[in-house]
Amino acid sequence: MTTKKYFRILSFALIVSSTLMIVANNVPYIGSFRWLWGPLSLLSFIVVYPKIITHIMSKSTLLYGVIFAGVLQYLLWDFASDWYKETVLEDFYNLVIFVWLVVYFITAREFVFWGRLAKWGLFFFMITAIMTLVATQIAPTIVRESYSGGKDSFEGFQALQNLGFGSYGFSISLVALIPALIFFIKSKSKTFISKKLLWVFLGLVLITLIQMQIFANILIALLMIVLSFVNSKSRKMTFFFTTGSLLIFSLIPTTTYADLLTNVSSLFSKDSNVYYKMNDLANYLVSSNTGTGVESRIERYPGLISALLEQPFLGDASYDSRFQKEMTAGAHLFWMSRLALWGVFGFIGYLLILKNVFKPLLSFFDKDFRYFYSLSLTSVIFLGLIKSLTPREPYVMLLIIIPGLYFLTKTKLIMKKKPLNK
Repeated sequence: MTTKKYFRILSFALIVSSTLMIVANNVPYIGSFRWLWGPLSLLSFIVVYPKIITHIMSKSTLLYGVIFAGVLQYLLWDFASDWYKETVLEDFYNLVIFVWLVVYFITAREFVFWGRLAKWGLFFFMITAIMTLVATQIAPTIVRESYSGGKDSFEGFQALQNLGFGSYGFSISLVALIPALIFFIKSKSKTFISKKLLWVFLGLVLITLIQMQIFANILIALLMIVLSFVNSKSRKMTFFFTTGSLLIFSLIPTTTYADLLTNVSSLFSKDSNVYYKMNDLANYLVSSNTGTGVESRIERYPGLISALLEQPFLGDASYDSRFQKEMTAGAHLFWMSRLALWGVFGFIGYLLILKNVFKPLLSFFDKDFRYFYSLSLTSVIFLGLIKSLTPREPYVMLLIIIPGLYFLTKTKLIMKKKPLNK
């Protein structure tokens, strides 16, 4: 077996075990992504294709592992809770696998296969979306139960999990996929599948997000749809459209939004989380002292800010802090909790690592697609401001699926680009 064929099989297994949940949830634990395909891929890259480690994207992930998940986490940030330490390690584990896979595709000039793999991955995501719709028809709150700690007491959870529904990370990935789908729908050139099927996929994504009942993800998805249909070729037009829209929205009385939310919520079942969240937000808009869920979520920010101000440079994890309660509650706010946890110095270092991961990838895209890819990144950033982030599926979407779909239509142009060796 050739090296190229071996890595093609391995990369296909990585995508199947990360996106096709009807398979991933029914294989023995020893055959899962975490315990087989992830470690095997890292070992294979180091032994068979070690030159990828010298690439700036790979170096950045190694730096993240050594510094953030390794040395500093047990020396400077030793006071972080076990949950935070495990979360950082999990984030590094998923990031390094898919970044190294990207670097392999780039250095081995495997853009054609990358595109084909992305197309398979897209279909796997759609299959998982369909199975999610099936699962939510049986148990409407099953997705929320799967990541909120209620699964242990949920009768029949394992049987539903075997159906292969997507959980929270899958929902984030669907939101990030929306701008890319709209790019191909709007594209005047030939796409990798028919425009009609792309519209079907977009509709399936939106219906699935609604059925998953994660209100914040639905809101960000709607925002991404609006921004994606704005003419990206004119930056001035985009700027004026966005600024003008924000100005108009700010002039509309909050009672109007509250009434709108209440009316729209009537379209959903009174037992659904979407109905609850819409009315909860409507109540908060009318009066911010209602004890609503929105109010309690917003109050997490002041707690994290207080923790940050107590130790702004080295972070809350660097000493025996009195803000453990605030840090635990604020873990649901990804970016702010990381800033409070690591301090300004650590957080800036983390942002630089992410910059070195995504900036080289952006250089392969033309101006039009770069706008839509930036929207996909922005959707995850926005969600991280108000929610926690689950790493694996978003990394698959942002690093493998979306870029690969672009390469399917731009293979000849991409192949002319020189490989990035630094």
